[in-house]
Amino acid sequence: MERTQRRRQPENRVARQSFAPSVGHGSDQGSGAERGSGVDVLQRELGNRAVGSMLTGNRGMAQRDPVSPPIGPPRPPAGANDPTGSPARLTDADEGAYQTRGEKKIADLGAVSSSPAAGDTPRGRIAGFPPWFATLQDRLIDSAQWRKDQEEDGQLLLAEYATKRFAQFYKGDATKIPGTMKVYIQYIGRSTSNQKAAAAAGFKSTANVGGAAGAKLWCASAGSSSVKLALESVGLGFAIPYETWMNVPPGVPSVGLPAAAVDAAIRPGDQISYLHGGLGTGGHTVTALSESVGVGSVFEHVSGNAGGGTSGSVRLGSSHPRAKPPAALTWDDISTKSPDVLKAPADKMWVYVIVRYSQFWDELGAIDLTVANPWATGPGAAFLAKHKLKALAVHT
Repeated sequence: MERTQRRRQPENRVARQSFAPSVGHGSDQGSGAERGSGVDVLQRELGNRAVGSMLTGNRGMAQRDPVSPPIGPPRPPAGANDPTGSPARLTDADEGAYQTRGEKKIADLGAVSSSPAAGDTPRGRIAGFPPWFATLQDRLIDSAQWRKDQEEDGQLLLAEYATKRFAQFYKGDATKIPGTMKVYIQYIGRSTSNQKAAAAAGFKSTANVGGAAGAKLWCASAGSSSVKLALESVGLGFAIPYETWMNVPPGVPSVGLPAAAVDAAIRPGDQISYLHGGLGTGGHTVTALSESVGVGSVFEHVSGNAGGGTSGSVRLGSSHPRAKPPAALTWDDISTKSPDVLKAPADKMWVYVIVRYSQFWDELGAIDLTVANPWATGPGAAFLAKHKLKALAVHT
């Protein structure tokens, strides 16, 4: 904890009282508004239980961007039994073909002993996704092996299907999927159970996103790693120290309570911190894969330190319904008390921070990367300056 206490706290601290904002309910303002990434740093270094120290020392911050970003282009309708914001299903022919391939791969892998129930996102059914997808994901997570023609091939099938589904949000254009979502899609089904085997065979493993064998409480480390890897994929890095950037991402607005709980829209690519019964102090951090707004709304998400594996996995899952926490809930409560002590329901979630990375990826997506060195002038240079980033090499 000593290392954390020495960290320079972000500016604009305000008195810690409750989450009551100075503006009306439903805006993106609130006393907790820019905490999400500070939570991320503490979870990355010391685990969810260390969130308390950050929340105690960093007593809330003024919202930099009080304007709620638009929810984006109209989304195709979800299936009848899907969460409201789920991506549209593929054609019946395509869904059938993927089901056939998925069930064959499940049969090829055979029975695998279930791994311990480590991690914060449970195994099993995924609202809005077909049963074969959830079953294959579980089989891969439980496997201690990682072979090219078996587990790696199965992961690539999950990634291919997930990419096509989430591309439906963008008229089928997979290049428009937010960067962190693209990264996570390459890791769903990988776990700490097979991390060493995958790395030894030269494949991606959970160690790339904070989940080395034996890692603990690495959900936010995975979130940070996904941002870093997504930026590197387009030739960008941080112009300021990595931890400083992740603590308060420059130019990336956030939403705190009370608006974060149910009123603020969640969009694909946003980073979400939430509580529900059964989680540890500070809760869990995920990246949203679909939209959500309002009491009872549900969204797909992905994270590290999810269920399964010897100490967690990268898993695609669906959220509990969003619910309003007690109005008297304070940062002290979140930082020092478990969700069970706070009487958080086990079947609903209290979202307490939304970091709007969706807006960040929208800005990046508007830059023409086909031109020579897009970062030298114009929108590219403005993007780097606003977000304190730098080009790692000339992009071609």
